[in-house]
Order: sequence, then structure tokens, then C-alpha cells
Amino acid sequence: MKPGPTLHAHVLEALPAYGAVCVETEGGVFEALLPQDMAARLERPEHWRFTFDPEAAAEDRGADLLVFGNPVLARFLDYGVGVGAACRAYIPGLYVDNPAAGRLAAEALSVHGADLVLRATRVRNVRFARFLFQVSFMSDAREEDLCSAVVDMSTGSAARRLEGLLAAKSLEPRPERPFPEVPAIPWAQAYGKARAEALGRLATSRGALLRDQERRRGEEERRLLAFHEGYREEQHDLMARYRRQPERVAAIEAKIHAGRLECECRIAELPRKYALRTELRLRGLLSVVHPMVYADCEVLRDHKVVGHLSPRWNPLDRSAEPAPCPACGGLSYEYTVKTGPRETQPLLCRRCRPRAGDEVP
Repeated sequence: MKPGPTLHAHVLEALPAYGAVCVETEGGVFEALLPQDMAARLERPEHWRFTFDPEAAAEDRGADLLVFGNPVLARFLDYGVGVGAACRAYIPGLYVDNPAAGRLAAEALSVHGADLVLRATRVRNVRFARFLFQVSFMSDAREEDLCSAVVDMSTGSAARRLEGLLAAKSLEPRPERPFPEVPAIPWAQAYGKARAEALGRLATSRGALLRDQERRRGEEERRLLAFHEGYREEQHDLMARYRRQPERVAAIEAKIHAGRLECECRIAELPRKYALRTELRLRGLLSVVHPMVYADCEVLRDHKVVGHLSPRWNPLDRSAEPAPCPACGGLSYEYTVKTGPRETQPLLCRRCRPRAGDEVP
């Protein structure tokens, strides 16, 4: 199967994170200098040549063609699963000294019934994990593809915007500036989120395949019924010809009965034959780190501090990102300060408001 852009991007982005140096030469062939242990795992020389283009591989016999089914690609993906959690790739060249970053992040929030006051800004490195899955759709035929999902390891949320931005950015094995790193969620939790995100994205492709399978199942059922009807009519013609020979008629009736049973059995097997199974296998893992500006804000009501919020400014796409809700941990741009006698957690995001027992303004 021809590799899609996801495979191309993953290999080229993962190599620097794994400690390799990679450059593209003429004709779509890439040359990489691999660390010694990586070369040994791939069973390739430290000076490795590869391509994604079958025509380039035909012209350059010394370059490995990275396609599904090539054991070199399989070893590369297996290697990435093992070292991806430990290796980090950094996005360089991001402007984090913007004096307006904290103000822009704070202004993106809306707090009803209170004032939001920016108290301080801080820069922290945030880790993102990109999980690469090999997707197999299995029925009477097998189709394979790659699907990726990026998870923000600081919040546990899907980072959909980062996937598109990664393709346009170069990665470095070391950070430009040693900012502290935000604590990360457990890998098991990140994997569960990435898998759910990948399955959600595959719903459209799976739906199209299911419709195609249903169409093919219906066509085969109609062919079976038409064949049986033709066979039955042919046997009835024979019965009319031999109607005065009871033994021949009985044998023909037995054939018609057997043909009907065979047709029913084959139709009963069609749902199992055209059932679509989806298999998702983890084939790569890449940790990408880049700095973000956190805006530490106080929420004031009647000049009293009733809560704290920390939205952040993303220098990668120059946008403000929501703050975690103190009550549920979800991300939101809109908050409300609840009123009433039981103010155990006065700050509520939009998702928490319907569950709150107290009145909100």
C-alpha cells in the first residue's frame, strides 16, 4: 500500500527526535546518519538511504523503499514505540518574550459576575505526545492506513491544531532555552485519549466502508437468489417433462429442496463474510515539546479573591488557549461565579453550571 503523508511526516519528524540527522538529496531520496544503537535495531548501516517514492527506489537500488510490508519500516516503527516516550523533540524559534502574551491570554477568558485580574506570567515547556496508529479494516478484503492523534500531556486533551502545525516546523533534539516543564499525565491515560481520538476520526472512513460492504452484500444476495430461481425453474421444467415417472419427479424435488437449503445457508453466511472489523495498533510515539506563556490570574468578587485561573498563550499559532476549570478540570473560556450559601467551589465553567445546585447569576 502506498504510504500517505502521515507516514512521510512521522519518519522525517521522528528521526531528529531519535538522535539522527536527516537530509533530502536529489530525486526524493533521503540520507540519514543514525545513532549506533538505532542502526543496529534497524539492521541498517549508520549512513542510511531511504525513500518513499517507488520510482526513486527503482533508480537508486541502494535506497530502502519505506512502504507497508517492508521489514525495515516495521523495525523503524517498533523502535519508535520503545524510545518515543523517553525521547523529546523541541520546536525552535518560538517568540515567548512577547510582553502582550499574558494580557491576550487573560482577555480571552470571560468571567460572569466577577473581575479577572492578571497577576503574573510565566513560561513553561509543555509536552505533547503524538501517537501513530496502524489502522486495519478487515472483511472479505483488508485495507491498511495510518492515523495519528496528538495529546496535550499537561491537560490530557486532544491537540488537534498541533498536528497540522507540526508538518511546517523543524524539530531539534535540544531546547533553545531550559524552561521548566509542566507535569505530565500518565502515559496510560494519554494512550487511552489518543486511541479514542483516533477511533472517532475513523468513524467517517468506517461508515463509508460499511455502506460499501452493505451494497456488495446486497448484490451478492440478489445474485444468489436469481441463480436459485433460475435453477428452480429449470428443475420444474424437468418435472413437467417426467411427470409420469414418479421416481424421477421425486429426485428432482429433492434437488430443488437441496438447492433452496444451499441458497439459504450461503445467504445466512453473508453478514459474517461482509462484517467489518477495525484493528488499531500503536506503531509510533513521538514527544514534542514547546514553550507556552501562562497567565496567572485572580478572580475578584467584591474585592475578594474567589478563585484562580491560568489561561495560556501559544506562541506556535499565536492564539490564546482556555484555562482548566477548578471544579471539573475541563478546559473552558467562559466561567461564572456562583452565589448561594454553599460556596465550596465558586468558579464554574459552562459544563459545570447545569450540575451546580446553587444559583448562578
